[in-house]
Amino acid sequence: MKNARPEEVGTGAVEMLGRRPHDSATDPLPAVLPWAAALISAAEGPIPEYGSAAWSALPDDSRAKVAACVLAAETLRTWMLPEEHARRLRAELEYEESAETLRILMLEAEPAAWSSDVVADVRACAGRASFAELSQRRGEPEKAVRAREHVARMREVA
Repeated sequence: MKNARPEEVGTGAVEMLGRRPHDSATDPLPAVLPWAAALISAAEGPIPEYGSAAWSALPDDSRAKVAACVLAAETLRTWMLPEEHARRLRAELEYEESAETLRILMLEAEPAAWSSDVVADVRACAGRASFAELSQRRGEPEKAVRAREHVARMREVA
């Protein structure tokens, strides 16, 4: 799906939604409803993005057109689930909490005197989603762009 045109979701969506059986203990994503997975899997070839020109060009009885509608509905359903809201909020709050801890540590420590504990805390935060990534996930592209511009400015200064 990385190289797909924006108007095409492609067959990767079928594989993604037809993935292994859902395990709520290890999989942070909500389960795809069985009937939805069956309709999406029935599509042959690429699945165009719902509402795109490619989607509009398909006949109304096209399995790919139906799959695009079901895929859009499943995306909205899972995005709006209370558990999904809670998961996104938890991730954002955990990030903010660790970022605030890091800011406090950096203010208290002199750059030349960073201890191994501070370095370990910085490395622990490094793998987490950035503010830009969180903004993008929340559907706030303007904030994501500003955050990326800020990171670029900080790299120029450093």
